[in-house]
Amino acid sequence: MNIIRDLRNATSHNNCLINNIAEKMDESKHPDIEITNFIKRLNIVSTQTRRKQLRKKFVYNIVVLLFVYCSLIPIEAKRNRIRQLKELMDSISTNDEFFKSNPQITSVNNFFNKLIDKLAEEC
Repeated sequence: MNIIRDLRNATSHNNCLINNIAEKMDESKHPDIEITNFIKRLNIVSTQTRRKQLRKKFVYNIVVLLFVYCSLIPIEAKRNRIRQLKELMDSISTNDEFFKSNPQITSVNNFFNKLIDKLAEEC
């Protein structure tokens, strides 16, 4: 839950999270097994891509938030929010010429597109 609190605090203080999109976890830390299994179960990326993406703090924090959200929120509310996230990701993809030259943003965007698409299917 500390990750969610930290993410909430960062956003409430207007920190630009995308500035640290490539920042990796400390070498001494590893993604939680529940989070790893959550992404593994969705079967959206290869093992190598899953490991690489979940080592990025930005990605890991958002995935943890989505995991907790999907675990706790009633299905109807979850369905609506995931639909809104899908609309946001579709909008970002429509304007992808702004970040095509940045491989870090592109890889994270591709990962989140697959994640949100899969969550939308399941809801």
